[in-house]
Amino acid sequence: MFLFSFRLRQLKALGCVLMILTLALIGGIYLVRHDAKPVSARTGYDLRAGSEEERARFFRQFSVEIDPESKTVKEVVLPQPLDEVYETYNELQLAQGFDLMPYGGKRVKCYSYAVLNAQPKDGDDSPIRATILVYKGKVIGGDIASTSFKGSMETLIRE
Repeated sequence: MFLFSFRLRQLKALGCVLMILTLALIGGIYLVRHDAKPVSARTGYDLRAGSEEERARFFRQFSVEIDPESKTVKEVVLPQPLDEVYETYNELQLAQGFDLMPYGGKRVKCYSYAVLNAQPKDGDDSPIRATILVYKGKVIGGDIASTSFKGSMETLIRE
């Protein structure tokens, strides 16, 4: 049989060391989750979109100036598996480094804004809107589209 004996001073020191290590670990996890910049591995763009300021900054990376007053927000659940409409939309996303497939079945927010500095194409003077899909504060897809019936949809990221 083994008998361990500790002095009160040694127990206090051990407790302090364990508390410091625990706090350091918790602090490190917090910093990794909250200060890390979600960046597209392919493009290097900042994908943070948890606040209005971050969404405006996201669009400015592509020289897109949005009107925050025109914002519309809706929650959508991406189908699992992606249906034909989302498969087609995902082709556009794949062209700019995004992929909606891993988010099938997930609830995402869809933010849409009027674009202030867009140039109409081919005499189409209908408003242009920029849209992003956001999951847990990170952009997972987006586009710029004309709102006319014959309008076009383009990628945000042009490489």
